[in-house]
Order: sequence, then C-alpha cells, then structure tokens
Amino acid sequence: MDSLLGSMALRSTTWKGIAYFWPKEADLAQYSNCWVSDNESERRSAEDLPPEEIANAVHDVLFIHGSLTADDLVKEIVKQLGYARTGAALDKVLRNGIQVAVGLGLASEEDGRFSFGVR
Repeated sequence: MDSLLGSMALRSTTWKGIAYFWPKEADLAQYSNCWVSDNESERRSAEDLPPEEIANAVHDVLFIHGSLTADDLVKEIVKQLGYARTGAALDKVLRNGIQVAVGLGLASEEDGRFSFGVR
C-alpha cells in the first residue's frame, strides 16, 4: 500500500494518527471545500472525514447561523454533511474539526459559543 501511495502524486496530512491524502496541487491553506455525496451509500465513515473539510463545513454552517453552541453546531454540521444522525465516532471527529476551524481562524469561540470567523 505504501509503495502504491508513494508512486501517486499525493500529499498527506495527519491528524491524531490518521493520514489523509490530497492531490499534490491542493493548497490546504486555501482549501475551502467539503465533499458531500448525494448518495447515502457513498458517504464516508467518520474516520475518513479530514478535519480540514470538517473545518470548512463549520465555516459554512456558521456563515448561515452566525453563532451556535458546540452541541447545536455539531447537529448542523451533521445535516450539512448529509448524515441522518450522529454517533460517538462522528461526534468525536466533528468536535475535532471544530477545533481545527478555530485554529485556522474559520471560527471563534467565546463563552461556549462558536461564531463565524474570517480566515
């Protein structure tokens, strides 16, 4: 597997021991996408959601809602990503993605509420 990935033009990021692969030309500092499948059978498992994409979903949700508590933000991200409900694994990666969004300036946190941030 490593030799196959090494032969491809990919770059990777690692978050909490999980590697995520990106096209080599992807500028992650400017990356603003969040891939969502319309087909439920093609939806990624929680572990396959890169925190950078979750951070972008956080940014999109907060652009619409302005300010939300962490629990409400998680619920809205679940909807944004097309999942019917959240489980423990999805909740965990979404909360990690929220922290990544704060670190990237895509969101800010004050008094237990998250607000839209400008990168």
